[in-house]
Amino acid sequence: MTGPESVDNAAAPLEPAGGCSSPDAPGASMPGRATQARARNLAFLIVVVLLGGGAMVQMPLQRWLKVASTKAPLPPRQPLGSLDKNGLGPYRFVRADVIGPESVEALGTEMYLWWVLEDPRRPAGDPRRTASLFITYYTGGPELAVHRPEECYQATGFALSTGSRDERRRVETLPAEPRELPLRIVTFAKTGLLNRTELTVAYTFFCNGRFTSNYQDIRFWSTSPRVRHAFFSKVEVSFGAEGAQRVASAEETADGAYELMRHVLPRLMNDIWPDFEAAEGGP
Repeated sequence: MTGPESVDNAAAPLEPAGGCSSPDAPGASMPGRATQARARNLAFLIVVVLLGGGAMVQMPLQRWLKVASTKAPLPPRQPLGSLDKNGLGPYRFVRADVIGPESVEALGTEMYLWWVLEDPRRPAGDPRRTASLFITYYTGGPELAVHRPEECYQATGFALSTGSRDERRRVETLPAEPRELPLRIVTFAKTGLLNRTELTVAYTFFCNGRFTSNYQDIRFWSTSPRVRHAFFSKVEVSFGAEGAQRVASAEETADGAYELMRHVLPRLMNDIWPDFEAAEGGP
């Protein structure tokens, strides 16, 4: 931006607008000076009112936004651990694992399920014979913190190996439309002195009655002023933790995750996760 333009006659006194004489000149108009003073006072008053009114509006608006973003908790219908172990199709329950208090604190919730499942249809050594199913649940508060594998695994020494990708496949067993399930597939690697460990995980989120693989959707849906409640649950799957001759590839993990979720998600939707629409429509 250039500076102000120079004016040759800048030193010359400006003539009063409208042909009025100078205030110090003989015969100056007193009503004209009074009118100018009233106009200046009125302009100042308008500025004060606007600034004060803006502050008066801003404070209630901030309070309203804070209240609107604080959601009522919506607990699951039943604890995650009550998921039917015998209702997962061909998958057999092997055991339930637990995590330590420090890990629970870092996880941000005590509502979790960590099961090891076995698919007897697959031969020994097949990385998809053994599946790790990890489910977490969050609800209530001013904003729900989203814990993603991309962050959690890196905190334990893993690094992103081949990045991540998103897939969408139709899952006919889901009890309601749309039956397209979004999954994010992420591969990690940890390199030691003598070996290199790889692990691929697939996960999806269920937030306020909708599936997504994008954590930003959760922040948008759960803080919307149009809803009174907020919850989300993460369902994460990995394969080949025990007895596998090799790790499951990203393609194998995606295929295996969709196959497992065909049996797990309907149980969660019908028996565990709350009915968000019914809660919003209630008193």
